[in-house]
Amino acid sequence: MLKRRTAAIFGAAWFLSRPALAQQSGAPPFGLGQNGSIQDDHDTVPNELGHADFAGTFELEQTGAVALVADVPDIPVEVVEALSGVHFRQPQDINRYFVDRFGTSFLGWFNQAVADRSEWTGKVVRAPDAEANFVAYWSQALPEQGIGIFDFLAYMAVFINECDGNLVSVSERFGSASRPGLSYLYDSFRITSANGRVWSKKSYNTRPLNWTVGELARDEFFQRMHAHLPPGETLRGTRDPVWDGTAYPRASMPTSADPNLTGFLQQTDFFKFRGRGLIQTTWRANYRKLVDKVVGYTGDSDIVHEFRNAWARMNADDVCTASTNIDWDRLFSEPSRFLLCNAVRQHAVDGRYLPLSANAFDLNGTRSGSLRFMGDRIGGYGYGLRLKARVRQICRAMS
Repeated sequence: MLKRRTAAIFGAAWFLSRPALAQQSGAPPFGLGQNGSIQDDHDTVPNELGHADFAGTFELEQTGAVALVADVPDIPVEVVEALSGVHFRQPQDINRYFVDRFGTSFLGWFNQAVADRSEWTGKVVRAPDAEANFVAYWSQALPEQGIGIFDFLAYMAVFINECDGNLVSVSERFGSASRPGLSYLYDSFRITSANGRVWSKKSYNTRPLNWTVGELARDEFFQRMHAHLPPGETLRGTRDPVWDGTAYPRASMPTSADPNLTGFLQQTDFFKFRGRGLIQTTWRANYRKLVDKVVGYTGDSDIVHEFRNAWARMNADDVCTASTNIDWDRLFSEPSRFLLCNAVRQHAVDGRYLPLSANAFDLNGTRSGSLRFMGDRIGGYGYGLRLKARVRQICRAMS
């Protein structure tokens, strides 16, 4: 019996993904049903599909007969040494480097030399605005000191695998045939994979990372801000223990994402603080840190200024309580990408996985500075080895 957490609590949420759909024409993971919910015939585990469990939602309780991920050969020493001196100090340096070496931008080169091969089977960057979004993202995201080639390649390996290389915010989708709509996020349950691995999925309606629906429904400030939304009048002040639990009451409450039916529930933590962004920030505990980023903002975005001014006299928990699902969607998708980039930066600070080493031994190892350590901190059990394999293929194609 093995009981293993798949990601640290500072993580963020995973993209639900079925490869056959995610790999077609840049389509988003899973087919969308009504109101943006996932329509799938079974519950899945992202780790089993080669994707990141960004939130640490899944816990491996029992291993199966087949290893989740085979060991990965090291990136050859000579390849690491050849690339170790590459450092991008300005955003324009990134594409200039690939144009000078390979005659095309990074994304163009990736599609020509790496996409749809080996570790990247089924992955091609197809979104029509991907190039513009790449430039916009890295213009905001590049640190003041610049970024080393291995940090850049590792991030792009995550972004291409999880969101097809189109660097815009994506909100976590939800629901399956067995756990429709909102109930998927709310419920805790077990899944047994085809290879006999047993996983447990955590509810988003749990302390300490989120506040429960029951706590919020009994909170006067939350009631004042959101009780006018349906079914707020029904749930106001509820003492029903189901709303402090991990099993959604599907028999008595709609699961639809239609705000005319569940608008009140969509402002509670289990829904509002599901994953957003490129490394899917999840949980109130992580959104509190982003409130501080917004309140301290000094840039030119009118949208961020709007929220900075509205939140300036509130503490971070009150902001989290008063804010809405739509507020966070707006902030993560505003054109300057301020919060989108800061969420990625904050994750790296909390995870202590950057910078990656330019030494082959350490880069290929398992400690801080290695691809495996970064991958496991970002995506959970098995993701570190997969990240190493994906970056290895990119590096070898560049050599």
